Amino acid sequence: ANGPFNGCSALASVNLPERLTKIGAGTFYGTALTEITIPSTVVEIWNGAFQSASDLATVNLAEGAQLTKIKGAAFRGTAITAFAFPDAVTEIAAGAFNETKLQSLKLPASLSTLTTAFQNIATLTSVEFAENNKITAIPASAFAGTGLTTITIPNNVKTIGNRAFNGCSNLAKVIFATNDSGKTALTKIEYGAFGGTALTQFILPE
Repeated sequence: ANGPFNGCSALASVNLPERLTKIGAGTFYGTALTEITIPSTVVEIWNGAFQSASDLATVNLAEGAQLTKIKGAAFRGTAITAFAFPDAVTEIAAGAFNETKLQSLKLPASLSTLTTAFQNIATLTSVEFAENNKITAIPASAFAGTGLTTITIPNNVKTIGNRAFNGCSNLAKVIFATNDSGKTALTKIEYGAFGGTALTQFILPE
């Protein structure tokens, strides 16, 4: 990434103006930022924008956030522990939050497609999907290597991909949400989806 502040390893503080609409690829890659406030006008955060800013622990979204797209590896390798996804978010690309310090996730209803945006987050113990979510697939390796202890699979999910939860060594319980008729859309669980977990309870609805 060749952003304007790429590798400025002493850059610890930045104030972004409200008129900003996009944070470009690699803009703050490898900087010493510890905290950043994303203006409400920003709609896209591009590939590797904050990647490897290993001291970045806090990301604040200004009130009325219009953020819709978080591109690949945008926050990869940072120390963020939480991220409040606004209801406008429609894309969280592969690797966006891999190897961060996220502790929990609450994914908005506006997000209809999952990617491998949350792999290898040992601190991640909880993932919550919006009640009216449109998620139909949990892709291969989606949450591999996370610290999940339990997961509720949305009732619209048809497929759980290869190694989706592989290596989640604390994952002991999988719950399948059902619709008003007590049914789930699930038709396929692929190879190794729950390999290397600590499952003690796995009940598939009829």
